[in-house]
Amino acid sequence: VKQSRRSRLPSIRSSPSLRVALEVLPPGTRLFADPEGGPVPAGSGDTTKTVVTIAVGPPGGFDAEERRSLLDLGISPISLGPSRLRTELAAISLLSVARNILLNNALGDV
Repeated sequence: VKQSRRSRLPSIRSSPSLRVALEVLPPGTRLFADPEGGPVPAGSGDTTKTVVTIAVGPPGGFDAEERRSLLDLGISPISLGPSRLRTELAAISLLSVARNILLNNALGDV
């Protein structure tokens, strides 16, 4: 926190299944890494106090049923570019997207 001069640390959680994870999602902005996704939706996150939940699937991405479950809950599919990323890199990339949502909302459009 000191090095990055940020006041929030990301919380990393794991669940035994996607179904279990989806049952306990907090309200707020919700994103998932998806090769078929688009850019971050306009107006995502209202303030720097917004909870941003990100979901990254296993190598190869979420299967069709998992993807449908995410979409049915209104979780936004976000593309991380044309390259296929390892799960670890996708998580870091999507975390950067979430950080930028909060930063842009705190400072206005940058």
